[in-house]
Amino acid sequence: MGEYRQLDAVGGAFGVYIEWPRTTPAPVVAVLHEVFGVNEDMRQSCREFAEQGFIAVCPDLFWRQEPGLDLNHWSDEEWKKGLALYEAYDFDQGVLDVVTVVAMGRSLPEGNGQVGVMGYCLGGLMAFLTAARSRVDAAVAYYGGGTQNYLGDACILRSPMIMHLGTQDEFISP
Repeated sequence: MGEYRQLDAVGGAFGVYIEWPRTTPAPVVAVLHEVFGVNEDMRQSCREFAEQGFIAVCPDLFWRQEPGLDLNHWSDEEWKKGLALYEAYDFDQGVLDVVTVVAMGRSLPEGNGQVGVMGYCLGGLMAFLTAARSRVDAAVAYYGGGTQNYLGDACILRSPMIMHLGTQDEFISP
């Protein structure tokens, strides 16, 4: 069963959900959420990564705006709330927060020092920006919403990265 921990950062502390594998030391994967926060989908993704031998950590990306966001019903109201948070999100500060998570992952006694980042939509964009602006061992983005606005960062990307885009996504075009 997963646990929440508080992680100190510039400007305060934020929650990080963690699932542990059966065997350690293990590599760490930072699982970066969509606009719905650290919800049941993200916790389930972390459980699946832990079952495959990773320490999975899912930080609360919206902690500076609305700590503990956990939207699960995908109603019009929840979509509007999540999209409003996305529109007001400070992506540069968000990268610094994710870099703090990466540093935590590298320092975990149960970890093996390797840390990757992966994310969905908002989290996919944050995986890309973090891989471009810092050092991670690998990065994966699933339909990184808004990545096209940061293509200049592609020239500084130094980490191995793969991006997945759907050909029929209703919100994010190829």
